[in-house]
Amino acid sequence: MQDWYYITYGDKKPFEYFVESGNYQLTIPYPNNLKMPGDIIVAQMVDPEKPSVNKMPVIKGPSKKLDFDSHTVFKDSVRNTLMAKIFGFAGVLKGYLVVIPPLVVDESKSKAHLYLPGFEQAKIPQIDDILKIITNLKLFPSLDQYQIQKNLDECIKTSNAFVLIAQGRAMEMAFADYVIPNISLEKSVGKLKDDGTIDYKERGSIKEVFEGDIVGQFVKGSEGKEGFTVYGQRMAVIKSVKGPAPGKNLYVDSENQNVVRSLINGFLEIKNNILDVNETLIIPSDIDYNTGNIEFSGNIEIRGKISDGFSVTSFGNITVHGIVEAAHLFSKNNMNLMSGVLSKEGYKIQCMGNMYAKFIQSSDVFVKKDLIVDDFIYHSRVRCNGTIQVTQKTGVILGGVTTALKKIEANIAGNKSGLATELICGVDQELDDKIMVRKRELMRLEEAKRLLHEKVKQSFSASFLRNPLNFISALPEDKKKSALQVLEKMNTMNEWIRKASAALEKLEKSGDQYNFTPEIIILQKKYDGVKERVVSFGKNTST
Repeated sequence: MQDWYYITYGDKKPFEYFVESGNYQLTIPYPNNLKMPGDIIVAQMVDPEKPSVNKMPVIKGPSKKLDFDSHTVFKDSVRNTLMAKIFGFAGVLKGYLVVIPPLVVDESKSKAHLYLPGFEQAKIPQIDDILKIITNLKLFPSLDQYQIQKNLDECIKTSNAFVLIAQGRAMEMAFADYVIPNISLEKSVGKLKDDGTIDYKERGSIKEVFEGDIVGQFVKGSEGKEGFTVYGQRMAVIKSVKGPAPGKNLYVDSENQNVVRSLINGFLEIKNNILDVNETLIIPSDIDYNTGNIEFSGNIEIRGKISDGFSVTSFGNITVHGIVEAAHLFSKNNMNLMSGVLSKEGYKIQCMGNMYAKFIQSSDVFVKKDLIVDDFIYHSRVRCNGTIQVTQKTGVILGGVTTALKKIEANIAGNKSGLATELICGVDQELDDKIMVRKRELMRLEEAKRLLHEKVKQSFSASFLRNPLNFISALPEDKKKSALQVLEKMNTMNEWIRKASAALEKLEKSGDQYNFTPEIIILQKKYDGVKERVVSFGKNTST
């Protein structure tokens, strides 16, 4: 005879719960089959020829062949039944009849909770039942029975289905010193203009700081701390990266250890998770809509080109490896344009130091010191307050107006077709600019004086201008006050004109103090159409 074994059947569905770090699931083979210690697992044993219940068996076979987990299930030989040894869900797992305690361990394995499916008194485990589960599942006995009982009572009171029965210690990660920047290093899409549109060239990609500026919050690193799981297993310290490490040209404030300051003028940059303040801004790409316009107080090195319509401003040096298209450039010091300039009207290049360029074409260039051009200057307006040298390669100056203070030297000037080319030497561009400003100021004052005289003629008469004091003395007392105010305005205007004229005269004479002789040198060929003008000690020499 064979015995048939019936087990109360339930759907194979998991229950799940939520904690702050995410969702967790515990799969129970038979979630409707909750057993207390001593409960019968097998519903009945019957003669296979005479089944007493109208249901299909879940497990069948001779009793001596039925395997079960002796840790969680025991056989009552007297009653010939299989019974639960611990609190949990009965079912078949890998061919064994088992009771699975509804234990949920968190992701870090530092906490273990017992799940209570319901709060019927008959289905709530006793403290001894919980201790058996701890022993059976080899949990580390980190909580004593009094603490577990307290946790169980509290869960019953609050209808909390999860009872903390074991607790390890979470591992504390190790991390190195790092900085939380107080400046966003993200580039903006663009700058919002007053009319509501966006200037996509102004992206604010350079995060400039100055010596002593606070750049971020300093966080001291930690060596971490080992932990252990609810199973008593050691959790070794893991090293983590929480933020960029403080790099070069940064220091921690001696008075406030939470503050990081910049040691120099420069810009903030994160590379390989290290925060640095760099003195030279290196841009590995073109200047375009990805970078936006660039403005920086230090040196700038651009390893691509400068695209049409963009600007680069530096109060240090500028080096450009690629070609400079129609763009605005300004450098307080030197400028090195290694691939040359191909610009157009409306854009200016200003260098307050020395400048080198492979070639200059269709450009408006001002150089305060010396200018060296390798190949040619073509159809450009070039002004230099030092020496212009175009002798390295072809060495041609063709078209446009090229002006220098000390010397212009080139291999060839003009071409066979006689293209108009003007070379001017001995002109101080900065002095000329100042003179022009003074001349415009003087013209404005002269015009203001003329308008004032016209007003005087209308209000009084032309005789007021010929002899104002006699004219005023003959006026009635009620009109003398306004006439005196007009006279005061005329005297003030004349004083302004006198000072402006004197300043202009001083500027015009200052060019005579140079201790050098300006010269234009054409080493190989000067074609027709080339006009030279040398200004020496205030005198012009033209050829």
